[in-house]
Amino acid sequence: MPERRTPLYDIHLRRASRMVKGGGEYMFPLTYTGEVEEHLNTRKNVGMQDLSTMGEVDIKGPGAERLVNRLLVNDVFDLHPGQVRYSTMVNEEGGIVDDVTAYKFSDEHFMIVTSSGPRKDSHRWIADHAMGMSAYVTDITSNLALISVQGPRSREFLLSLARDGDVEGLKFFRFTNATINETQLLISRSGYTGELGYELYLPADEAQVVWEYLEAQGRDFGLRPYGVAAMQSLRIEKALPLYGPDMDQTRNPFEVGLQRWIKFEKRDFVGRDALL
Repeated sequence: MPERRTPLYDIHLRRASRMVKGGGEYMFPLTYTGEVEEHLNTRKNVGMQDLSTMGEVDIKGPGAERLVNRLLVNDVFDLHPGQVRYSTMVNEEGGIVDDVTAYKFSDEHFMIVTSSGPRKDSHRWIADHAMGMSAYVTDITSNLALISVQGPRSREFLLSLARDGDVEGLKFFRFTNATINETQLLISRSGYTGELGYELYLPADEAQVVWEYLEAQGRDFGLRPYGVAAMQSLRIEKALPLYGPDMDQTRNPFEVGLQRWIKFEKRDFVGRDALL
């Protein structure tokens, strides 16, 4: 399969010390200045990573909430607009199809964010189960870029830039619309480092301008980009599992410590009987 590239590929190619192929056949920056330095800086100041390799699946229609609730082992019926929920999706045998986050815009509009490796399979899984459920599923990954801003100074940094959104009052696993440097985007308080952090979803064609703007404005906050090597050490240090190395369809949520997000109170979801 040919290599795939994110909207920020050209920036990484110029600045990263090495590019490597990873999940979903994407080219990832391995490091910029060194993985140890990038790891420690994200723990101390602000780190920034390109996560545009992850997938975004848009789900709309009167059956959207029912579809998402059937596919996730976690419950979404108690979600309010502006909330995010983490969950696994499993097959009929209980094997993990993917671990995802569900964003609720309304009862009839959700976005599922998938892992990088199984992105296309996850989209097909969702689309196949949408048949006959009055829900319309669209893969919008190519339209979006995803920039992760992580670290103890990330809130302070984004407060200096963001307009039209409540970043200061944003609780964990909540999101808000905002504007940064005239680009309208969605800011989610979430991440994959175990630190205070945010994830920015923005139009793919504006990603390079926003990335360079964040780099320039972040110097006073100690902002530095980090690559996939530091991402791995950051998430392993906090025991955050990754699809591929830690889980796949041969493992169930119990085997990787994700059972706390299984809601057996739900009467019906794919894989419930197998997990029981």
